[in-house]
Amino acid sequence: MKIVIVSFIFLLLSTSAIAKVCKKGQPCGNSCISWNKTCRLNQSTLLNKQGKIINNSTIANVQSDSEAKSSTTIEAEFGCMVTWTALIDLHLFKKNEEEIINDVIYKIKTKAKFNKQLIDQSTEDEIRLAYKSTLNKAIIKNSELELLQTDVESFRNEFMESCIVQTKKIIAMRKAS
Repeated sequence: MKIVIVSFIFLLLSTSAIAKVCKKGQPCGNSCISWNKTCRLNQSTLLNKQGKIINNSTIANVQSDSEAKSSTTIEAEFGCMVTWTALIDLHLFKKNEEEIINDVIYKIKTKAKFNKQLIDQSTEDEIRLAYKSTLNKAIIKNSELELLQTDVESFRNEFMESCIVQTKKIIAMRKAS
């Protein structure tokens, strides 16, 4: 988990970025859901051969293990969402740096506890330093701030897709070395 967190932070230091802001959990449509749940909004409707709509439970039953999300993807999504929320807190809600970083640490520790893992002090210190650096960089450009304020969802989708892909590449490179 430490590698995932550090990987996406380094990714963000070189990435432009931008969702509904949730104090707890993750954005899903116009509300917030738990981090351990999957948002199923905005999924396209699927039809079976007879033209009948296939619901989410049917889709879940027919997915093979190879189609399931890997743990790397899940961790990358979590890390990117935590970073997204921190950026929103900074740029839209004008929270102070210390409060944002404490929120980030809380989310990461909560996720780790859910997975029966512990975040030691050295890892927490590393996360704090990385986020301090991330928040001090101009990751979101002024032109992007306007889009962020007018079309948050589109900007978030763009940010998340880019962040997840790049984070997974960084993780793969680190595992290979």
